[in-house]
Amino acid sequence: QQSEQVQRQAESKFSEIFEHSPLPMALLDLGQRRIETVNQAWVNLFAYTKQQMTTVRADWHPVFWRQASQLRRFVRELLRQNQVDQFQAELVRADGSVRICLLSARRIQIGEQVRYIITPQDITRVTEAERNLLELNAELEDRVASRTRNLEASNAELAQALDSVRIMQDE
Repeated sequence: QQSEQVQRQAESKFSEIFEHSPLPMALLDLGQRRIETVNQAWVNLFAYTKQQMTTVRADWHPVFWRQASQLRRFVRELLRQNQVDQFQAELVRADGSVRICLLSARRIQIGEQVRYIITPQDITRVTEAERNLLELNAELEDRVASRTRNLEASNAELAQALDSVRIMQDE
């Protein structure tokens, strides 16, 4: 009876840690191909209710995964290695906007049941900033190349004018 109480306390601790984690988390049952539960941070990130996330089979959420091929690769890697680290995926929020996330997942054993904890890290802003930086760098390189061409043309004109002045002086 004491072991049952210890078990209930451990389950309660896990539940509290899971639910109140500042990191978005989902508990996945791959056997049933469904998301069993998500925490509030997950709801805040993706704006789907817990009920929306847990009533859809994981085959998945054709709406949640922007590319079905990413879902298939993620599941394959998870089944092969029992964990995934920083798998980049495009996930769709309830409002239709896309979030670029790095997904990490771990296999856990809960009694006789196998589950996977998934944590997404939203890198949308970082990715956009990197893309903007690359665009600015490309634009800067174009400007430098254009100014270099203009300078070379001006130098060529000046050299030609100087040659003309020298020829006139020699005459």
